Amino acid sequence: MKFNGDRFLKNLKKYEINENNKSESSNGMARVLEHMWMHSHPSDINFESFDLIDIDLAIDELESLPLTWDEGGEHFLCDPSNGLMIIDQLTDIAYGFAKTKNKIFHLEEDDLFL
Repeated sequence: MKFNGDRFLKNLKKYEINENNKSESSNGMARVLEHMWMHSHPSDINFESFDLIDIDLAIDELESLPLTWDEGGEHFLCDPSNGLMIIDQLTDIAYGFAKTKNKIFHLEEDDLFL
């Protein structure tokens, strides 16, 4: 199966975010969760890409993670639709692309990926 780049870009256009008509969605909350998950350095964060409401939504998302205790410590039983779990799955996919054994493109030591 060949990869059709033009078709991919055409399908990707419908998900493009236009800052002028940004809808009331969870994009800002996702940015907050991503920075928290990745432990971003403050100099790497665009603080204008989210607002206080997005931070409150991210805190609510964190609080919605169920936590159970057992004798060995703590275990998180997470809803797969939780924002943090989605970010975790996306980073796992990107990591998998970089580390898969059957990839066509092989990283060199001086290459930057993601």
